Amino acid sequence: MDCTEKTTQIEDKVKLVYDLLKELSQVEDFPAIRANAQRALGTVWQMVNHLSLDYE
Repeated sequence: MDCTEKTTQIEDKVKLVYDLLKELSQVEDFPAIRANAQRALGTVWQMVNHLSLDYE
């Protein structure tokens, strides 16, 4: 596996985690999950930003 493939896989995984946390941060029926997902989203956003990925 070359560096480009690894980078693409990492970008895909980070984007997936970001999208999943974004969905969970909007769940109204589970306030604890929502709050923790929002906190985690801030951390994952740093990875998304570092990789210069589109996130909105």
